[in-house]
Amino acid sequence: MTKLLGLLTGALGGIWGYVAAAGFAAALSVGATYYVVHNANAAEIANLHTAAAETKADNVSAALAQLTGFISNMHNADAGYNSDLASIKNQFAALELEFKNATVKPLPLDCKPDVGRLRILSAAVTAANGNTASTGK
Repeated sequence: MTKLLGLLTGALGGIWGYVAAAGFAAALSVGATYYVVHNANAAEIANLHTAAAETKADNVSAALAQLTGFISNMHNADAGYNSDLASIKNQFAALELEFKNATVKPLPLDCKPDVGRLRILSAAVTAANGNTASTGK
């Protein structure tokens, strides 16, 4: 560097050589400063990109876990629906059978059930009420 300054001051001679050398040194320092700052900013930007990518990956993992939970809930609901549907079909079959066995003519107004039939009806009502109380419906 000293030879370069000596060559520059000798070629231009006198004070102008020193001014030119100072300008050249200033230009070198500005270039070096820009290079260092630019590389520091590039490293900081790369770190920000890495952090953003990690955040996106975490968000995607959380969304996939939530989606897996939703799908599992949907499968459980589907299984429950199918079992409820089978139960409803059985109940309709029983109701249809009762309608087929029902008499077409209504009972006369003066018809009164005897003691045995009244006991059967009371037992059925008690059993139905007990079943309703135990299931909470």
